[in-house]
Amino acid sequence: MKRTTATLPVIVVLAFILVLSSVQNAFAAAYVPSPSELQYDDSDWDLGKGSTGESVGTGGYLGVRFSLPAPWSSGRLVTARYMVANDEYAYAFRVHVYDSDGSTELCCSPHLDVTPSAGGWVDVDLRAINVVVPGVFWIALECLHDYRPYLRFQSTGGKIDDRSYRIESTGQGGHFPDWVQQTVKDYGIRAVVEAGVDSSTGAGFVSFDTGGSGLESLSAVSMATPPEAGNLVFPYGFFSFTIEVTNPGDSAVVTLKLPSNAPVGTQYWKYGPTPTDPTDHWYQLPIGDDDGDNVITITLTDNGLGDDILTGEGDGQIVDQGGPGVPVAPVAPTTTPTYAAIPEYPLGLILLALLIPVVYGVIKRKARPPATRISTRES
Repeated sequence: MKRTTATLPVIVVLAFILVLSSVQNAFAAAYVPSPSELQYDDSDWDLGKGSTGESVGTGGYLGVRFSLPAPWSSGRLVTARYMVANDEYAYAFRVHVYDSDGSTELCCSPHLDVTPSAGGWVDVDLRAINVVVPGVFWIALECLHDYRPYLRFQSTGGKIDDRSYRIESTGQGGHFPDWVQQTVKDYGIRAVVEAGVDSSTGAGFVSFDTGGSGLESLSAVSMATPPEAGNLVFPYGFFSFTIEVTNPGDSAVVTLKLPSNAPVGTQYWKYGPTPTDPTDHWYQLPIGDDDGDNVITITLTDNGLGDDILTGEGDGQIVDQGGPGVPVAPVAPTTTPTYAAIPEYPLGLILLALLIPVVYGVIKRKARPPATRISTRES
């Protein structure tokens, strides 16, 4: 069939729309809110073993292998979640978080045991422990009682992700060395993580909570200390990241969790243009939650204060580059104690002054007349 030239523009336009749509979808997928919940189950729970769920003997393990969202190279594990069956739930289990190898412990020393108070989701809050996880990590449950508690799982009604594993117990609290992949079920274990990065100064891990806004391309950068910052030091260096807001012109509140407390008076300094000065320059952003702990907040506005790209209308993205500076504690001046001056005299005069009373006493004793002795003997 002969193709008319009129159909060619239509085909080109359709192809362009498809390409543009795929690019937009890929770009949007790169933005992930922080914190985010990672899950591989579909909440379509099977009854499973014993009409309750899955379990292993004492010393056995059930675990799930997680991958952080594509834009993140590392993160902080905020919560480990376990879906415990309603039957016979009140049995303690041990929480484990492993590195990508499935064996190197990332939490908790010496160990963390949890006893559910009810069936359903058991949320283990790990914020105080500061568990930093790599791009691939594991969360596991170790049974401390024989086949108790039961963990819910999914084997029908959804896609199986092949991320669930178990290690069988050998009895007496021992276990076999290797994980066995479960290809027909997804265990009810989830992870709540927040984005973060190691500081450029080596001071520790800094996490970012974007309050529901998408986060992309977070990195730690080294920059010279801004001369305008005065008596400040930047112990964590600086950070560069991009945030996607819901609507053009929206603001995002970003919470930074630092590896150590930030003293009251901490300032956030940023490099870039502002609505009142379109040239790149250092300027200060107001800080919220400035109460002396390790948490500070900053507010960034698309096409406004805190955004490096000022388009006049807003593009739904906020590009930021900056970091927190802390005031240097003033050094108390050192004083040298003063003492009353002691007059300096020749040593001979000092010795002479000491000898005069002694010589006078000797002379006086020799000049005294002898005493008259009176006898009291009767004749």
